Amino acid sequence: MKCPARSKRTARKKARRQKIRRHRHHKKCCCKQRTKYRGARCRNQTAARVGPQGPAGPMGPQGLQGIQGIAGAYGTPNSEGYLESHEGPYAAGAQGPQGVQGVPGPQGAQGVVGPQGPPGSAGIQGAQGIEGAQGIQGEQGPVGPQGEQGPTGPPSIQGVVITPAARRYFYSAAANIDLPIVIPANQFIDDNGVMTIVFSGIGPSSYANVYINGILQQDSLYTVSANALTLSLEQGDIIYQGTPIILETVQFSAQIIV
Repeated sequence: MKCPARSKRTARKKARRQKIRRHRHHKKCCCKQRTKYRGARCRNQTAARVGPQGPAGPMGPQGLQGIQGIAGAYGTPNSEGYLESHEGPYAAGAQGPQGVQGVPGPQGAQGVVGPQGPPGSAGIQGAQGIEGAQGIQGEQGPVGPQGEQGPTGPPSIQGVVITPAARRYFYSAAANIDLPIVIPANQFIDDNGVMTIVFSGIGPSSYANVYINGILQQDSLYTVSANALTLSLEQGDIIYQGTPIILETVQFSAQIIV
């Protein structure tokens, strides 16, 4: 009876020989393939001769720096102030520059409130403020005693009677009037047909109206005084010959009734 393990080894060797035969016409023997065949010898490798050693290749890049070792213990200063080492005394080096200021730390907790200090001196009095609004009126006080009777006053007025007095004066234009004109009072006749000397009833307690051809005129077109009537015609206005001009005065008089 054959051993199964030995049969498997024999089969593997046979397979490797067959692979070597397939590559015997190959010019160079590949190291990878030789490794793959696990030590199988190639005929080309046996026949080849070892040539001279080639020149050395360029130096490769420097490797990464290793981790820094643990710092050793500091030496003790001797009597002269030097640090002792296994190589001899060394003087202490100069102090290095101050490092960069670190980031400020977080604010600390608020401290306990201290005792209250003594009160300060009184300040200068401020300016007087604006006067406030008037307050609500208080209640009426009690009625005081009646005073002495005063002297008799003037008699009281029972009423006032105002009486108007109207007067009219008439004039007829002797010719066409197209310019401002002053007509004397003696050119007019009154309600009784009597020639007038002056206009009566002209004063602060009276007013006057002027009618031209029966039409009441506005105040800006005439001026009345005791001696004359002045007409201020506008441009283009004409009072034709024979046109009646009437002056009316109204005077007021007052009578006091006691």
